[in-house]
Amino acid sequence: MNPPFCHTGNLKTAVDENVSSQLLLTLAASSTIAILFSIAVAQVLLGVGIVVLLAQRKSWRLPPVMLPLGLFFLWTVIAKTIAQGPLTPSAQLRKFYVYLILIVVFAAARRALDARWILLGICAAGTLSAIWSVVQFGRRTLEARAAGAEFYEYYLPNRTTGFMSHWMTFSAEMLVVLAISAAFLLFGARDRRWMLLASSAAVLSTVAIVLNLTRGVWLAAGAAMIYLLAAWRPKWLLALPPALGLVYFLSPATVQERAISIVRPKGTTDSNQHRYVTWRTGLAMIEAYPVFGLGPERVETRFQEFVPADIARPLPTGWYGHLHNVYLQIAAERGLPALILLLWVLLSFARDWGRALRSLGPGRGDLQFALQAAMAVLVGTLVNGFFEYNLGNSEPLHLFLAVSACGYVAYTSWLSLRPASSHSSMV
Repeated sequence: MNPPFCHTGNLKTAVDENVSSQLLLTLAASSTIAILFSIAVAQVLLGVGIVVLLAQRKSWRLPPVMLPLGLFFLWTVIAKTIAQGPLTPSAQLRKFYVYLILIVVFAAARRALDARWILLGICAAGTLSAIWSVVQFGRRTLEARAAGAEFYEYYLPNRTTGFMSHWMTFSAEMLVVLAISAAFLLFGARDRRWMLLASSAAVLSTVAIVLNLTRGVWLAAGAAMIYLLAAWRPKWLLALPPALGLVYFLSPATVQERAISIVRPKGTTDSNQHRYVTWRTGLAMIEAYPVFGLGPERVETRFQEFVPADIARPLPTGWYGHLHNVYLQIAAERGLPALILLLWVLLSFARDWGRALRSLGPGRGDLQFALQAAMAVLVGTLVNGFFEYNLGNSEPLHLFLAVSACGYVAYTSWLSLRPASSHSSMV
């Protein structure tokens, strides 16, 4: 028979573990939400969360994509070592730290309800950022008038940024907010208080995306909405073209001009020619170094030597520090095997979440919401990746991985509803 004090010790241990679990969840959620305001704060909170996770006595659980993700990390290290040597500092190796948010959120959020609160927290923070971006748009309008400048040419290099430092980062975050809020409206629990938040987030993030004039995010947002409507009520896809037409005709002339620039650019003001140059140069790099690539951070320093000879000089105005395409960038930096491994990770997300969604019955609001939100964010991120190196930026990467972790929280909750034999392969 155990001495009486053992029961007290067990109770204390249980209380300590519960406090630790709640602290970890708070840190994971706070880091995810903070990334919409400050990367420094978000990464500090992530660091504290990692310490708490390491200090926990219970065994870790890892998302089921650790094999391809680990191989992707390994190939990146090999490519960097071959190109630059083992001791050379590398921003891309330091970015591995950001990937830890996937593990921390997945370990912290044990229930679909936990994932729901994190996702709705993103919507709340994103709504504030979207509101501030509308104020910024008004200020840019006044600035252009005061300077006597043509607004379109003045605004493109001075677009809204919300709480971020660059419009590309901001628009990528608004894409995530829109996808989550739309998923909640279509698949979430019918809670009027949170429906109001989700509606506000959906409307304001849409306005922010439209006014931001980042065309790649426009297309990515459209793809995410097409996915959600097709998953919810396919017949509602018929309403999408007239809705887009209405948005176009109600938009400011600057937005209409930017939409037309997709097929009829305004000289070098729009980035069409610039993208053409970066994409062709990226293909030349991959052709020259198909296995291990040029090495991380080497695309910018060696860009000029790979520009095809038939492209006129000087090059169109634009940023040539990367290839403005996540797939070309990864392959050019780290080789085609790295790209294959990254696609393995991303397609594993779709496979696992899709498997759960296909078998979920009615009455699973939180599971449906988290899974559909993660899928919509994935679809939007994949499409946006064709037009920007979105996963190379810490803020969008941090947010994308946190949402993906929420998707896997819902996935493991779905697995727990099934017979043990059906999910024996879970890591």
